[in-house]
Amino acid sequence: MAENTPESDLGSIECFQNYTAPEVFIQGLAGIVDQQDVESMIRAQKQMLQRFEKTNEMLTNCNTLCITRLKLASAEFKKHTQLLVEMRKDLDSIFKRIQTLKTKTCAQYPQAFQGDVCLKLTLQVEYSFCVDHSRPKSYFL
Repeated sequence: MAENTPESDLGSIECFQNYTAPEVFIQGLAGIVDQQDVESMIRAQKQMLQRFEKTNEMLTNCNTLCITRLKLASAEFKKHTQLLVEMRKDLDSIFKRIQTLKTKTCAQYPQAFQGDVCLKLTLQVEYSFCVDHSRPKSYFL
């Protein structure tokens, strides 16, 4: 039987003298690892790669779909925003006309209105012309 002496270890080291340290390490691992286990790991990695490629393709399709829908929604949003701005301008114009009519009516027929109502209308009209029209405001006192 072989003894564990430094001379017997020296004989096993001599066969690896032509190899570098990483090559010796890999050779040592190759003797420990079962080839079937390595093949099963490679198969599992290939299956995962296929799944990742499918997932990547699905995400790419989803991203493309989202981009087209975002463009459509942005265009619609812009149109609706313009419509709201125009409607606000129209409503401001209508409100000013109504205020002017109320003031004229109050001035022409003061007996039909109570004194308080005419004063409120006059103050409201003066206030609405002094206020910055870029901000939303309440038209009622």
